[in-house]
Amino acid sequence: VSIFCHLPPELRKKVHRSLIRALKPGGVLVLEAYRPDQLELDTGGPKVREMMMDLEGLEAELEGLSFAHGKELHRPVHEGKYHNGIGSVVQIVGIKPS
Repeated sequence: VSIFCHLPPELRKKVHRSLIRALKPGGVLVLEAYRPDQLELDTGGPKVREMMMDLEGLEAELEGLSFAHGKELHRPVHEGKYHNGIGSVVQIVGIKPS
């Protein structure tokens, strides 16, 4: 599970490659992260565009997983004083083939 784990791009790519290797066949990765247009909403997340993710980038970084769910959307985020309002997120459920 990776929920709002925003890292610098090169580190994030390294972590994602490691995640794929670590998953057993049939293993599942659930991820939700802020998208770059989150900066315009100012309802939380990093203040650096490069640390955010989008579906196209995740499909490339997580090559080798089959996406059972992959979606970019705006949704309510209510997680405390600085993470409150509409958030722009990307969600994936990726499965490592058996």
